[in-house]
Amino acid sequence: MNAEISEGLSVEEAQSLNQNLESFNHSITQRDESPLRLAARDPKSGDMVGGLNGIAGMDWLYVHVLWVDEEHRKTGIGSELMHEAESLAKDRGCKSSCLTTFSFQALEFYLALGYEVFGELKDYPEGHDLYFLKKVL
Repeated sequence: MNAEISEGLSVEEAQSLNQNLESFNHSITQRDESPLRLAARDPKSGDMVGGLNGIAGMDWLYVHVLWVDEEHRKTGIGSELMHEAESLAKDRGCKSSCLTTFSFQALEFYLALGYEVFGELKDYPEGHDLYFLKKVL
């Protein structure tokens, strides 16, 4: 079969791709994945000052994004978000956690939380490295 390949997907097509892959994965692993999303909010204003977006499933927590507003970094919010995500993931049956971080982001932070590097992609992007980390929960 020949197919015409073109650049660009609609939002609906992108969602369909994800759903199709998730369905295939579930057919093999018999394990569900569920979003794990946390927000850290300023108690006075209610504004989000940090958050975590991840997936819990197939016995793993995958932390896709951890972000803390610059003004609130080094206050413990990132650690609180990670600990809460790991706790919720354990409640959902996860045994381990994994994530990636760039050399210009938060490698030392994750190492201090007990994560270990299991892979490194050098010069991605040029002049920087991408680290793959994991942790047993």
